Amino acid sequence: MRERYLRIMERALEAYTPEHIREYLDSVREKGLTEHGFPRLTANIGILMAHGKRTELLPVFLEMMDLCCFQMPGRHAANDFSVKEICFALLELEQTSLIPLERMQAWKEDLRRLDAWQDYDCIAPTPDTRVGNWAAYGAASEYLREVTGQSDASAFLDRQIPSQLLSVEENGMYRDPNDPILYDLATRCQFAVLLHFGYSGQYRDALDDCLKKSGMLTLQMQSVTGEMAFGGRSNQYLFNEAYLASACAYEAARYAGEGDMTLAGQFQDAAAMAADSILLWLDRLEGKRHIKNRYPMDSSYGCEGYGYFDKYMISLASFIYLAYLFTAVTVLPVPCPARCGGYTARTSVHFHKFAANCGGYFLEWDTAADPHYDATGLGRIHKAGAPSELMLSVPFAEKPVYRIRDGKPADHFCGQTFADPDRNPGQLAMCGGVLQEEKWHFACEEGDIRDIRSISESDTQVTVELVNSLGQTERYDITADGIEIIVTGKGRIAYALPLFAHNGQDGSFLEYMDELCETVVCYDGWLYRITTTDTLKDTKQDYRNRNGTYTLFLAEGTDTLKIRLCCEKDTGIREAEYAEHFTGH
Repeated sequence: MRERYLRIMERALEAYTPEHIREYLDSVREKGLTEHGFPRLTANIGILMAHGKRTELLPVFLEMMDLCCFQMPGRHAANDFSVKEICFALLELEQTSLIPLERMQAWKEDLRRLDAWQDYDCIAPTPDTRVGNWAAYGAASEYLREVTGQSDASAFLDRQIPSQLLSVEENGMYRDPNDPILYDLATRCQFAVLLHFGYSGQYRDALDDCLKKSGMLTLQMQSVTGEMAFGGRSNQYLFNEAYLASACAYEAARYAGEGDMTLAGQFQDAAAMAADSILLWLDRLEGKRHIKNRYPMDSSYGCEGYGYFDKYMISLASFIYLAYLFTAVTVLPVPCPARCGGYTARTSVHFHKFAANCGGYFLEWDTAADPHYDATGLGRIHKAGAPSELMLSVPFAEKPVYRIRDGKPADHFCGQTFADPDRNPGQLAMCGGVLQEEKWHFACEEGDIRDIRSISESDTQVTVELVNSLGQTERYDITADGIEIIVTGKGRIAYALPLFAHNGQDGSFLEYMDELCETVVCYDGWLYRITTTDTLKDTKQDYRNRNGTYTLFLAEGTDTLKIRLCCEKDTGIREAEYAEHFTGH
């Protein structure tokens, strides 16, 4: 397992050519240290060198490390995030003879000058004041300074940690503003860093309880593709699954220590699935993109303003390194829930997610979406082994605060929104709709899902039923043969079906058979087949999410509507057609 994590770190670093690294260094030397991408790059070069990899980068690494350690004290440069990264490199390099002792001591002396109360950006005014998750990163960084002998972190942690525990909800998940799923995982991994390195202060048990409770739900919300749940900001970056792998690796080690080798093995398997998902995406993206699409890198397609390549590509290495640290190498994998299926899972109302897993299919609903990023309704259908964007990975916001235009480079430091917001025709998820005054209105545009519940669960079939905001009932029967959807309402009704068209470089081949009420999407060796009992129409409307462009099809009927979805490997019959007919979308 650990070699797999080191391989991911190495693949992330390979995206930075020696020339790129040198240009980055020259830029920081000229402008000064301002953010955490550069220290993360520095630290991961050091960690990999400590493991005998990329040792040819030693000369430039020494310059980078000198710069980081000298500039961090007395400067606001997102130290909350990156001080612990530099400390990780110190800990690894101390086990080698790569760096002269006097150079190591000079770095430590520089870091000793850092003042926690002045040089971190997020300081809780009081222990009982709730502040954002930068404080959790700062706590982990300052504790690593203590571990490496540069500080006494106790007073700082007594301020920061309780301010973070105020944001932990009943399932142990962390509530950053607007409750993005990724930031829950990210913050819990900072808690895990504290405990892994021996934090034993007065909040130890509270942190441990948080991680233990949330771990079980994290295990169930993992997709059959190995990916973490969708929802909110910073989603669909490659590093998402690095945090998932790290959280699961930590829990695997916990349960191994408690003697529960079955549960330990399930978490170990979940961590492996997450890592394999990253490696698959790295292969698909040729190791040169940091987000799950193939649009030109300088377009920042799918990215928030802060989510630029130099910072978030190397973050993949930083976050998967935590999985390396946490891994208990003696734990043997046991098939995890994501592989086995036959269940549903529900988060608290704060995170408003409901998931179902059966027969190699994984469905995830957002019951009250943040409209800046997502849409209420069925926002994800994954099939084990298939490209995760084929059926759907994330829904569509009308005016997303990430880029969905591929022709204009983004301002890397413009914050969370762009000056000219990109737009979709409206909010869109897979959901029911109704015809009113000759116009279709969809449940995702109207409000929250009124009710969603599991009707039955077994190894062979899971049935979910919901009442959408239009008062329609949507029933989903999930088996290994596919997903049958039955929508019931009054009058002319429809069901929204966004079909994958293009990811910025590669497109699908769509076979539309109106007379059979069937459409087949052929993409990357897989077939996604949609059939209905009434009519299936191409609206000619395109919607864009982080993964690419989708065309909206509508299944239409009266009072009751049945749709069947299935995804299967292409046997080769359509591969020639795909090659012959695909000309782009």
